Amino acid sequence: MKLKSVATFNLLIALGVVSAMTVSTDALALSSKLGVSTGSKAIQLQETVDEDMLKTLAEGGEPMAQYLMGRRYRDGEDGHARNYELALEWYIKAANNGFAPAQIDLGQLFADGEGVEKNMSKAVKWFKKAAEQGYATAQFNMGNMYRQGEGVKQDLEKSAYWYEKAANNGFAHAQFNLALMYYYGKGVKKDDKKVLYWYERAANQGVTRAQYLLGAMHEAGVATPRNVVEALHWYSKASDAGDADAYRAMNELVTVLSEEERDQAKSRGLLAVDLATQ
Repeated sequence: MKLKSVATFNLLIALGVVSAMTVSTDALALSSKLGVSTGSKAIQLQETVDEDMLKTLAEGGEPMAQYLMGRRYRDGEDGHARNYELALEWYIKAANNGFAPAQIDLGQLFADGEGVEKNMSKAVKWFKKAAEQGYATAQFNMGNMYRQGEGVKQDLEKSAYWYEKAANNGFAHAQFNLALMYYYGKGVKKDDKKVLYWYERAANQGVTRAQYLLGAMHEAGVATPRNVVEALHWYSKASDAGDADAYRAMNELVTVLSEEERDQAKSRGLLAVDLATQ
């Protein structure tokens, strides 16, 4: 992504916008202009940002500043009254300058009909531009659009394509959705090994339903040697997060553990309390 002077990966993380982006050698210079300080792990916004400088940069064509102006007017931040017309104006400027976070936000405005007339075709247009730059959120959104047939003709192969892009970029819910597509053979050839692979990655990122279904695969021995202790591990995680199916499966499983399996489970802290006897 070529920008006149791009803000850094860490600045956008601090803003809660994206999980990854290209870092430019111009980033620290822009960060200084926008009134931010750098740390070892992230660049944090100061309590006050020089609004005059921000507006000057935005009017001068700086995409990051244009994007921040759009956010301020969308959310009514930092003394700005909420104004969707101005938010849209600034977002479009930044998006047309290739700034992917603006493209994502702009797509979401059209998808939600927030401050604009709902238009799924325009949402797809902007999500796709960001997705093609490698942004996992936009790639996930494109997967959803093609799966649901919103703004585009339904196409499960293209849905799987975009989910896989996002999944490979570490987007947990794309990993889970891709696993489901491999499980049902929708848009891809049914493949239990890939189901296991993607459930595991989503589960390790805390997707509760993936944890439960991964436990079920280990209990049944699907695409992996049967391992009821490993199943109990994942059921426990999902149960702790409130999954009722996982709680039931865990209680049922502990009643049929062998003595050896029970000892293994206890050694992993999985039977600190014998749920089956409660």
